Amino acid sequence: MATKTTTKDDEEPGPRNFGVLLSQMDGGELLKTPASIRFVSAEPLLEKVDISPWLYRGVEEARPGDPDYDAIDWVIVGGESGPRSRAFELGWARAIRDQCKEAGAAFFMKQAGSSPRTRDALGGLGVLKLRKSKGGDLEELPEDLRVREFPKEASCPS
Repeated sequence: MATKTTTKDDEEPGPRNFGVLLSQMDGGELLKTPASIRFVSAEPLLEKVDISPWLYRGVEEARPGDPDYDAIDWVIVGGESGPRSRAFELGWARAIRDQCKEAGAAFFMKQAGSSPRTRDALGGLGVLKLRKSKGGDLEELPEDLRVREFPKEASCPS
């Protein structure tokens, strides 16, 4: 899933983006990889996860641009689509969105999938009715999840 961009002459490597699927994630290995942008694709997201250990590395108070900062820059979240898609609770996406916001990482809500679920005030689970089968229309999502951020470009670590 890594992408590599090279210069016109194809002699020196340009910026590198490196990402992993959440299901295959080894956060420690991802953080060791020299890359200008490190990202996680959490799609399909099938349960609530805590990615905060990989959003901070080095000094916990460090933020993007600080010399001690080395962490995941971007998290892409989405539910599963298709006829046999598994449930996707919008609360799981909100939890990751909040972790990203706290850490200063970009959050991208790709789609709610074909089986989005939402909890009511009493904790009951309900189905979010969508017009489009994959749940990728931002206008159909709750307003707080209409987030599609991109990471700021960074230079490769030395």
